[in-house]
Amino acid sequence: MANDSVGRVDTSWDWAGWAVVVVAVVLAVVGAGDHAGAWNDGSRLAAVESLVDRGTFAIDDSIYVRVPPTVDGMPRPYADTPPALNITGTLDKLLIDGRFYSDKTPVLSVLMAGLYRVWLAAGGPHAAERPDLFCWFLTLATSGLAYVLAVACVVRLGRVLGLTGGIGAAFPAAFAFATFAAVYSRVVNSHVVLLAVAAGLCLALARATRDGVTEWDRWGRPVVIGLLAGFAYAIDFGLAPGFVLGTLGYCIATYRRTLPVALVVLGMLPWVVAHHALNYAVGGTFVPANAVPQYLQWPSVNGLPGSPFTEGIMTGGLKHSPAGFVLYAADMLFGKKGFFLHNLPLLLVPGGACLLWLRRKPDRAAVGFALAVCGLGWLAYAANSTNLSGQCCSVRWFVPFLAPEFWIVGLVLRHFPRYRPDLLWLTLCGTGEGILMFWAGPWTPWMVPGYWGWVAVALVGWGVVRYRNRERKTCETADEESAHGMTQVGAGSHPAP
Repeated sequence: MANDSVGRVDTSWDWAGWAVVVVAVVLAVVGAGDHAGAWNDGSRLAAVESLVDRGTFAIDDSIYVRVPPTVDGMPRPYADTPPALNITGTLDKLLIDGRFYSDKTPVLSVLMAGLYRVWLAAGGPHAAERPDLFCWFLTLATSGLAYVLAVACVVRLGRVLGLTGGIGAAFPAAFAFATFAAVYSRVVNSHVVLLAVAAGLCLALARATRDGVTEWDRWGRPVVIGLLAGFAYAIDFGLAPGFVLGTLGYCIATYRRTLPVALVVLGMLPWVVAHHALNYAVGGTFVPANAVPQYLQWPSVNGLPGSPFTEGIMTGGLKHSPAGFVLYAADMLFGKKGFFLHNLPLLLVPGGACLLWLRRKPDRAAVGFALAVCGLGWLAYAANSTNLSGQCCSVRWFVPFLAPEFWIVGLVLRHFPRYRPDLLWLTLCGTGEGILMFWAGPWTPWMVPGYWGWVAVALVGWGVVRYRNRERKTCETADEESAHGMTQVGAGSHPAP
């Protein structure tokens, strides 16, 4: 933990971290939607409804596929805008052996079906009777809860990293309010659920130690790490390689023993097996069913539109020339839907990761984990897509990246305090942007109002902050060199002259 000048931990701001969690709870409750707003959440809700009410993964008869006629006073499955949704229903679906199925990963749909059964057992109405209450409950019980849990994990992560005082409160506040995490709590989606899993995984990894102190450290924590990484695998197959390889690499570097790494692998296996078993049961394939081109081809039937997907725009398969790939990959990070420019505090990550790698050898495993998860996931989606994840706020596929990248931010704040004013400025600008994103909703077809203006103000102001802190950098570098010299003395060497 970070101590003050008299060797005591600064606890004066401890309340503020949990106040951030309370505000996150309020946002999750107030923002929870009571209708599907796009093909994406309509498809997931259709799968859950069909599993419980009809006992099948097939969604042909779901109210989110065959939208019932309008009845005065009755709530509709979809939002009024755009009006086409209540005519066509979701088009995020697969035609397999003459029946329609959701194109979403099945494991999460099965878990959500369990929540729906609890809802019915408690006296809640069926989806067809009250689609508004059905949607509101599942939004709150999945996306809303996931957002709150992710924020709570980041609060704990800050404590583990030794961030106390005001910066210990600013760190989770930046995550909760100055990113697009909050806006994805408003609708049913897998991305914010995976964010909560990723945040829990980062916290578990940060607390992993080479020499276990308790039985939990030796046996329990590695299994939990494996379960979280395996759950991530089952939620988004596109990000699965990064989570698996990053977790294994971190654990190998940290534990340096066979047993805990083996326990991590054993923890992953149930989710990996469940994902592929369910995926095969639905699509007859071990690759993602939504990556099979023939499943995304269906004609217009009974006045309903045919498939909007062609092999050129569906996600899956290499899509670009080398030059096109570079431009598209850069656009995903810094373009009009750019990940970094919609999450301004993360502008500290690229330089901060390099700084940690060069000057903080103990933190290289964390940098490697973040690079594996975010780098491999970014490259996979850049190579296999063309549509920047469709009509949504920024690139929705990258929502889970917030957790490992904030781990890097926390390490930078801990070891290089000169960047703390940078975080405060970027958080201030990002919160304004975050409010506008939360207001517009996740499925907006428009850019954040004044988007490039927000970005320009943030970058210019950040430059001013950097310029004014150049003297602090000099002092901090001298302190680091002094500390390095003392470390060498303690190791039996001589301090640098």
